[in-house]
Amino acid sequence: MIAVAASYYQRALRVKNNPIVPAPGEVAKRSVIEARKLLEGTEHSPVTFFRIDPHSGNPGDKARRGPFLRDWTILQEKSLDAKTIEDVRSILTREGSYSDCGARCFDPGLGFRFKRGGSDVDLVICLDCLWVHAYAGDERTIWALSRSGAERLMGIYKTQAAPDPK
Repeated sequence: MIAVAASYYQRALRVKNNPIVPAPGEVAKRSVIEARKLLEGTEHSPVTFFRIDPHSGNPGDKARRGPFLRDWTILQEKSLDAKTIEDVRSILTREGSYSDCGARCFDPGLGFRFKRGGSDVDLVICLDCLWVHAYAGDERTIWALSRSGAERLMGIYKTQAAPDPK
């Protein structure tokens, strides 16, 4: 039975326009479109950088202490200057910054909060496993970063994040 399922899956991967398995690059293209749409209206807003605890994403943990960016404990919070905001926006809306897959560990973890009108748009990002969790109100979208997108964001992380306390 396992061999039959594996064979079926391998054939499904080869079938053009299979709705179960997106064509290579389709998920990444969709991520760019969604990122651009999500960040519409935040062009002239302040942006806050967050360094988050990669081990704190369990909302059921009673020992957790805030403040939080969604489910993750904030280790550092900092307002960004105009040039850095433009760099972040450029990375997050650029084709080539996303991939078709990723993992989930948030180490190093970072986040950004954009203001849109009276609401927040939050992005929680892991530069190791390449996931972006994007929140607008109660809605969450997940995108997979490409290695090049993660490398560019790592440059922002290195210039903005304070070192861990000894």
